[in-house]
Amino acid sequence: MTTLHPLSRPDNVGAARLDRRGPLASAQDPALGRGPFSRRANGFEPGPDSVREHKGIPMLAARTTTGASAEPAMVVRLKPYPFWLARLALFSSASIGMGFMISSREAWCTASAAFAVLFGSFAQRQIAGVQFEQRWFFAFVPMLLRRVDLTEVEQIETVVEDRGGLFEAFCLGLYPYTVAPFAESFLPWVGGPRRIALRMKSGRLVRAWTGLTERSYAANLQRLQQAAAPAPVKSVVAV
Repeated sequence: MTTLHPLSRPDNVGAARLDRRGPLASAQDPALGRGPFSRRANGFEPGPDSVREHKGIPMLAARTTTGASAEPAMVVRLKPYPFWLARLALFSSASIGMGFMISSREAWCTASAAFAVLFGSFAQRQIAGVQFEQRWFFAFVPMLLRRVDLTEVEQIETVVEDRGGLFEAFCLGLYPYTVAPFAESFLPWVGGPRRIALRMKSGRLVRAWTGLTERSYAANLQRLQQAAAPAPVKSVVAV
């Protein structure tokens, strides 16, 4: 006489359900990882974090292992950084301040749109693996994305201009530490005396960065040199 024991554990319940489907179904069940139609036979293997539970029964969520492993490329951002919170804070403060000064709603909307263009128009540049990416924003809205293959760079060209003037003299030596970093970070469309460009093997010249401070210039040049190695650097000093 056969004695039937109660199945108390959830895994036993799942095994019993699979056994009732027959030996062929159990041998070819994808969840068990056996048989010609199993996930393991088709190039899938369970991951360490792929255990799930459904009504108390452990289940596996498979992940593919066929082909080359798709590892995320390391992303290195060029200076200046976007500073999204600071930009939004400047835009909000300027818009609210104009609301107290202007009574006309149309004039306030026009001023707010102007502040959005002023503080929300910039370019975000980064190195993703062997790709150099430039994303332009207009009034906080992404508009254009361009990618350049760094393996096709023939040389890196830099230009440094001497723009000493009355405004720098009026700042009493504080211009590189106060005005220049603020303008470079939040008003990058003003340009600057320092430029970095990528000369491609096809002869095309790609503007990679334009700024004001020596600190950002040196950091960005070093990052581009490391990513586009062994491309040489050609520097030009304009007086």
